[in-house]
Amino acid sequence: MTPKTPLTVTMDVRIAADQSIRPLSKAQQTFNALIEKINKNRQCLAEWETILPEFHRRWQKDFLPVYQKIDRLRVEWLFCMDDVIDQKGLSQNERDLLRELICEHSARLLEDSEDEQLKDLYKKHSGSDFDEKEAEFMADLKARIQDDLDIDLSEAAHIDNPEDMLRWIRQKASEQDAKSAHGNAEYTSHTESKKSARQLAQEAKAAAEIKLSLREIYRKLASMLHPDRETDEQSREQKTLLMQRVNDAYSSNNLLQLLEIQLQVEHIDQSTINALTDERLKQYNKILREQLKELETEILHRQHTTMDQLQSHAHSFLTPRNLIRQLAEKINLTKRRVELIKQELTVFQDIKQVRSWLKMMRQTRYMDY
Repeated sequence: MTPKTPLTVTMDVRIAADQSIRPLSKAQQTFNALIEKINKNRQCLAEWETILPEFHRRWQKDFLPVYQKIDRLRVEWLFCMDDVIDQKGLSQNERDLLRELICEHSARLLEDSEDEQLKDLYKKHSGSDFDEKEAEFMADLKARIQDDLDIDLSEAAHIDNPEDMLRWIRQKASEQDAKSAHGNAEYTSHTESKKSARQLAQEAKAAAEIKLSLREIYRKLASMLHPDRETDEQSREQKTLLMQRVNDAYSSNNLLQLLEIQLQVEHIDQSTINALTDERLKQYNKILREQLKELETEILHRQHTTMDQLQSHAHSFLTPRNLIRQLAEKINLTKRRVELIKQELTVFQDIKQVRSWLKMMRQTRYMDY
């Protein structure tokens, strides 16, 4: 998702009326409050944009190698169980528990792997083919989805694993929500058609005035910054860049950026901002509320996708400033898991230790149940 709003503040747009003459009106106070919230969110989004490349670099360099090592050790762990299962000194119940553990954990690993040795190990101890069982599970899952959800699964025929199926369902559900919202909008439009001609005329006038307000700023800036009128090469390049910002701001109804550019090129000054009428400010405030909503949505998107990657659910506590620390904690926890699995692998060198370990596993599984 690409942010539609600028990530840095170029000029301080704020009404600074003389309090000794008169206090700020409600519209002026709202304007200043919205500007302040937008600037805070822009700064937050800028911090996200700055930290995410470092986060992804460390994720690839420091986390993934450790995580992949865990998968390799888990495979080794499974084959250690396979090696001891027929040794003397184990009861039938203990052998059955080993088979359960092998089947359970090899199936989990095979959800993200096509390791043929693991498939053979799974078949050896379960008596069934993993691919066939997975295909049966997917067929049953699709049948349940078809019964429970109003989703056409013909497009999902190629999907052969539950995780991809879940992602596909989420996408379809989002599309259905969008259609539902469109239907509600049509219903609202139909309901609004019952309004009086005067009401509709007033609403149309307000919408037109908002667009005219933006267009007025845009035209003044376009006239002042048109690069074709500049003879100096360096000045033409600067105006070209500024004009590109103006076009982007106008196309996305970004009032704040247009006002910032006006201040930057000295097309208006602080007295012009202070003199904005309440009527004009009410129009501006509607636009600013939409800008604020877009920024908040963008920040939530960054936050949620990053927390999904970290496999954490504490979305409200994740910020750009603690992101690297949380990743470091994740790496340290994963390294400790590596050491624990390594210690567990030594158990299989002694059948007595295997029996003690199986007793502990049985108690743990009972507590989990």
